[in-house]
Amino acid sequence: MKRFSVAEKFYLLAGCLILLLFSFEPQTLLAQSALDFYNLGNKFFSEKEYDSAIVYYEKAVEMGANDADLFYNLGNAYFKSRKLGRAILNYRRALLISPRSKEIKYNLAFSRAFLRDDIKPVYSGFIYNVYSFVINFFSFRELLYIILLCSLFVTLFGVVLILKGRKIARKGLFMFLVLLVVFCSIYAMKFRDPWQRNLAVVVVPELQVRSAPDSSAELLFSIHEGTIVVTSEEREGWVRIKIQDGKEGWGNIESVEQVIPAKRKR
Repeated sequence: MKRFSVAEKFYLLAGCLILLLFSFEPQTLLAQSALDFYNLGNKFFSEKEYDSAIVYYEKAVEMGANDADLFYNLGNAYFKSRKLGRAILNYRRALLISPRSKEIKYNLAFSRAFLRDDIKPVYSGFIYNVYSFVINFFSFRELLYIILLCSLFVTLFGVVLILKGRKIARKGLFMFLVLLVVFCSIYAMKFRDPWQRNLAVVVVPELQVRSAPDSSAELLFSIHEGTIVVTSEEREGWVRIKIQDGKEGWGNIESVEQVIPAKRKR
């Protein structure tokens, strides 16, 4: 029977933990009361009573449920009810939790085909596509788990290096320090990107965007249900928004809804 060396044991343990992390789609388990509402929503959805399904799915969300399947089903129910803005909003919330889900990506892309606005992004090209791929590959929660795991191994290898002075500990410490810096950088980029943290969706048929937070101010342009925007400052029922082609202005705060609700940003 083969006996593993200390080095092999360390690398085997590290490999197993990393594989376990990447094979896990982190989703918050629903509390029993929220689960009851979720199941009722599923029941009404299967009976094609989409408005009733929405009511119960939303009740589960109000109780603090933060689950990709819940938001995905809620998005489907809104889409079936022809509420495109809220469908896209909930697909994006689901994708925030489960960023590599093919089903969520497909339904989001399908629903975007019904958008009235054809806005050309100001940023494009190979470098931006690579940047977008990297920061969208992981959820915020996954990045925190990875950072925590790397920190654990840095501590472990650091202790072994101090106490035993083994060469394997020096290599392991260097490797996980590099990984820690890389994933901390990805998290920082994702956190600071307004299109990640301050993303919102238009949830009314039409949003008129004005030059100032006043209904009598100059009308700059109009956007429609389902269009994504970035929000910044708020002022007495108005919010400053920016669309993907770089245009900015002020819109009614009730006309857009944040993908990450304000209470979860704190």
